[in-house]
Amino acid sequence: LKGDPHTRKRVLRQHSLGRQGEFVAACCYLLRGYRVLGRNIRIEGVEVDLVVGKAKKRIVVEVKTRSTASNYDLISATQMRRLQDVAQSAFSRADSGHDWQFELIEIVPWRLPRIYTFDGMRAKI
Repeated sequence: LKGDPHTRKRVLRQHSLGRQGEFVAACCYLLRGYRVLGRNIRIEGVEVDLVVGKAKKRIVVEVKTRSTASNYDLISATQMRRLQDVAQSAFSRADSGHDWQFELIEIVPWRLPRIYTFDGMRAKI
């Protein structure tokens, strides 16, 4: 990374926080009986954080890690559409014997993770 050393430190800290959040999210799904089928997979130029599965169920997971709780949107409408398009594309190419869904997991230190299951653009908590 070039530029200001403070900017470099901030970016590295955010990257580290994101990796920690992805690890915690993977652990949450493992505890729920899922297997991690893929991490940081690129599909059509978009990175998918996790793909997990159990029996005939497959879940595409977007992980959002925050250093503190906030009232900000976890994901913008544009990001949501992009991820849903990628997930839909992956689902259509995947084995039709599996049920697929899209979830977002919010990781905040010292709080239980929150998982949002998406049906269209609405979250079911």
